[in-house]
Amino acid sequence: MVHHGDTEQALRQLKRSLQKEEIPANKKRIFEKPSAIKRRKRKETKRKIYLMQQRSRALSRRNY
Repeated sequence: MVHHGDTEQALRQLKRSLQKEEIPANKKRIFEKPSAIKRRKRKETKRKIYLMQQRSRALSRRNY
């Protein structure tokens, strides 16, 4: 059985080795924990909604 801390430590070591090999950030996502994936997707969704709101405000200002 793998303890929670052992898994996180292994992930950190893997990410460090990837940084040394200069692998792009989007490839590192393969090794993301499920909670990190959810957090990232939630942030991306919030950012997209914010950008859509900004665009709609800009368009409505043009119409006046």
